[in-house]
Amino acid sequence: MAGDAPGRGPLYQWTLFASSEVETPMGQWFYHTTFLPEAERKPEIAADAATRLPRRLDVVEGALAKRPWLADDTFTIADLNLAAVLFRAPAFGLDRWPNVKDWHARCYARPAARAAVADRDAKG
Repeated sequence: MAGDAPGRGPLYQWTLFASSEVETPMGQWFYHTTFLPEAERKPEIAADAATRLPRRLDVVEGALAKRPWLADDTFTIADLNLAAVLFRAPAFGLDRWPNVKDWHARCYARPAARAAVADRDAKG
């Protein structure tokens, strides 16, 4: 599917969704709850992001209710891109979105993902 022109549409769709809809609120929530030193955190930014994330996760949940991966029946660049943006999503809490939780775990169980995370963690 991904090799033909119509098949690339979902790849672009999910990649753009990741970058335009999910990346900012996920990053804002993580930065202002965990990453930044406490004195630099702005709880209002974290709270706003936390109200915007569920709608986006609902969209992903609905898509994953229909198939195991986002754009095809196999792992694609769409899964890679959105999973990367949602790297910290388990800290946000995914119990409300069981399909997203399962998908995210499968994305990060892949050997390349495990190696990338290990490399990143080793660098601090």
